[in-house]
Amino acid sequence: MQCKQWRSQKVGVKIIREMFGLVTAEKAAGGIVITSGQFTRDASEFARGKSLELMDGEQLAELISTVQNTPMMSTPLSSKNETKTGAGSVPSCPVCNGTMVLRTARKGKNIGRQFWGCQQFPKCKETREFSG
Repeated sequence: MQCKQWRSQKVGVKIIREMFGLVTAEKAAGGIVITSGQFTRDASEFARGKSLELMDGEQLAELISTVQNTPMMSTPLSSKNETKTGAGSVPSCPVCNGTMVLRTARKGKNIGRQFWGCQQFPKCKETREFSG
């Protein structure tokens, strides 16, 4: 894990290449690079198709907002497949039995729509429809 302070608002391809090298060397399932700014086009293109997730400032702000507006778990587990919360039930992943998290599609035909995604992503890519 690394944390760097930048004077620029754009993260370039060099950092993404370094992260990919680290992921490969450590035989990790994937890596995440988060910035409060943006990624250059070269950085985004390099990451495409690789086990890297890039999160820019806009996506980070959305994640923070989602976390701030999500109620804490208020009751114990009701079954092996669901956790009860003030907002309804949170399913467990049917593939790896991990916790599912509510996500918002950032691209594709479902952009802006919410869905349940496995917390173990990118190791487990299971998703479930969210009806809320």
